[in-house]
Amino acid sequence: MPMGVTEHPLCYTLQSGLSYQRRFPVVYLTFKAMRRPRLVDKQLEVCAFYCTNNFNNLYIMALIDVIKCPMEDDDLCLKFPSEDLRMGSQLIVYPSQVALFVKGGQIFDEFLPGTYTLQTSNIPLLNKIINLPFGGETPFKAEVWFINLTSKLDMKWGTPTPIQLEDPKYNIIIPVRAFGQYGLKVNDPQLFLKTLIGNMPSFSAEKVDTYFKGKLLSQLSVAIANKMTCDDISILEINSHLMDLSEYCNESINQYFKKYGLELQDFSIISINVPQDD
Repeated sequence: MPMGVTEHPLCYTLQSGLSYQRRFPVVYLTFKAMRRPRLVDKQLEVCAFYCTNNFNNLYIMALIDVIKCPMEDDDLCLKFPSEDLRMGSQLIVYPSQVALFVKGGQIFDEFLPGTYTLQTSNIPLLNKIINLPFGGETPFKAEVWFINLTSKLDMKWGTPTPIQLEDPKYNIIIPVRAFGQYGLKVNDPQLFLKTLIGNMPSFSAEKVDTYFKGKLLSQLSVAIANKMTCDDISILEINSHLMDLSEYCNESINQYFKKYGLELQDFSIISINVPQDD
């Protein structure tokens, strides 16, 4: 018996393809999963068959009893660390989460916050693919993704180099720097999972910020220039229009984020200024 594995007094009798029977003790395991950028204990209540087809090789098939995924503030999406599930397992979806069942790269059933007992009636789409028998504790394989729907409101942005804006009153190009902050949330979990996640086991607000920073700043430059031209705003008076500019940019840039199942919230421009050396 490996270290850390406790034998349960109950035993199951399994029939092999070679028409002989062997008894396998039931064991309980505790997993740990490595997550960015820290090690987080994933205490998974699991039941497993401890078995071997010869006395030199050991195989463990873990059957999950409880499927849940506590998330930290920065987490947007986490994949449950095991795909070995069974009917009758308990699924716990915390408030402001959505759980998605995925098989073969295709998204099937979606669960809103609550506690569920997995059965054929509440995973109808997945059941059509794997054809589980009604009732019992039949094992099956599927990915479970947890999406965090809470808003991330303290994300910062800034122009690493000056952006070139044309002053509509004086018809000159002026380099300016700008900075501010914005909020972000997932508003379409399935679209978010399809377009951004791929085969990564997790996705954070920090990764979104890194992934979209260049696009956000290019969209911002266009939005500010359009607003300045439409409202005839000079660079010299632009800081008195920051609220209107922020609302306009939020609406304009949001159209791009929606393609990925994300929603930009409370985009704000805190300052726009001309660098002193210019």
